[in-house]
Amino acid sequence: MWPALDNCVCLVKPGGLLAIAVYNRVERRLGGSAMWWRIKRLYNQVPRPLQAAMVGAYGGSILLRKLLTLQNPVRFLRTYGHDGGGRGMDFWHDVRDWVGGFPYEYATAGEVFAYLHDRHGMELVYLNTHDGHVCNEFTFRRLV
Repeated sequence: MWPALDNCVCLVKPGGLLAIAVYNRVERRLGGSAMWWRIKRLYNQVPRPLQAAMVGAYGGSILLRKLLTLQNPVRFLRTYGHDGGGRGMDFWHDVRDWVGGFPYEYATAGEVFAYLHDRHGMELVYLNTHDGHVCNEFTFRRLV
């Protein structure tokens, strides 16, 4: 990820903007970013039938959670991605991405800021941070 950011900065003219999104680093023993890295790596090393089982198990756990919290999982699937905030993919495509999207790199907002500001002199002009396994969004301006 860091060499890729170096390459991106080289393409930005002075005064130009660089907009990026980087997965947030989550530090937890169970369910942290390192655990998800291992899951995604495993997914990409096993045969397709096991990949399908991994996707089914994770997607099924999400749907079971909906049911246990008295939400309608069928309605959830039917309306998934049509709430205005959708990513343009159906639920199962998203689950495959969550379980098997690799390579998978992550950093805290502070790590990304420090890298681009200290190493490249970039000025932060926009930041949208989140908790959990989502992307933090950044816009930097190249000063020189």
